[in-house]
Amino acid sequence: MDAAEGRFSVGYFDAHDPNDMRVAMFEDGRDEVTVKLGGDGDRTSVRIAVADVQRTFLLDDRAFAVDLTLLDGERIVSGLLDESGHFLVLIFNEAADRFYYVRNPAFPAPEVMVEETVGPHVLRFGERSRFCFLVHPATGREILIAVHADQIRRNTWYDGPFDQVPPRLSIGDLVRRAYPYVEDAGGVDEHGVFLERPDSRIAISPYIAYESGPRLIAELATRLVVGPGPEAWLGAVEERKNTWRATDAEGTGAGPPPSAPRRHESLRSRTWPPNHWAASSRTWPAEHDGPRSTSWAPNRMVEESREPPPSTPR
Repeated sequence: MDAAEGRFSVGYFDAHDPNDMRVAMFEDGRDEVTVKLGGDGDRTSVRIAVADVQRTFLLDDRAFAVDLTLLDGERIVSGLLDESGHFLVLIFNEAADRFYYVRNPAFPAPEVMVEETVGPHVLRFGERSRFCFLVHPATGREILIAVHADQIRRNTWYDGPFDQVPPRLSIGDLVRRAYPYVEDAGGVDEHGVFLERPDSRIAISPYIAYESGPRLIAELATRLVVGPGPEAWLGAVEERKNTWRATDAEGTGAGPPPSAPRRHESLRSRTWPPNHWAASSRTWPAEHDGPRSTSWAPNRMVEESREPPPSTPR
């Protein structure tokens, strides 16, 4: 919500057809809309009125005051308050060119956390959100390493924090370093918004989308290592789109050769890494059927794969 500028946006979609999506921006003084911050310098609330309907929304900016000890090569991108109620800190690792989310230790967890172990590693699962955090013994950090796939598909409050990253951050350079493929997609602006798709921002989603606890634990057994610093969790926050390039889909990299069958099965694309992960999407559809597809060129499609998708929806 751009309340300080007198604007707010609303978006929704049909749960039975996510391709049927509506997004609109409203501004103070237009179409019977008023947007007012709290009076006398109070910026903790905003009053929105549409015709005769009025509501007051509370704004919480505590997430932006971050006090976290950084490791070598790290920089804080932003604090954020996720829809799940977790206060998180988005960090960029300069040495690895990777993003990751760390739970802000200044705030208690908003739900009961259940502990599991993977060898020497301790995991904490949110009983409600089903977020999975790695507890790093050397630093005491809790790093977000997995989000449940069903929550992502249904676009719930627990679909991961990527859509709560503040939209006005100057992160274009960091995005290009972490996700080189954005240059193949026409580039991004200063805020990580695709230049050729101005209604779509890069999904910073450095965590595993998991279907079940046992399968996640089995995967983490191969991804996690013991170490005093980020090397312990970098394997778990690695995204396929971190290293993917368009040349991969043309037979010169890790992707399939151009002679591969031209099918694009829902949730199973191995070519363009989807910025969204859902049954379908207006901007990055998981199904390409001619006129409904307005996204990547159809020659970027391959036979379905059994591998899980690399990214998350929005």
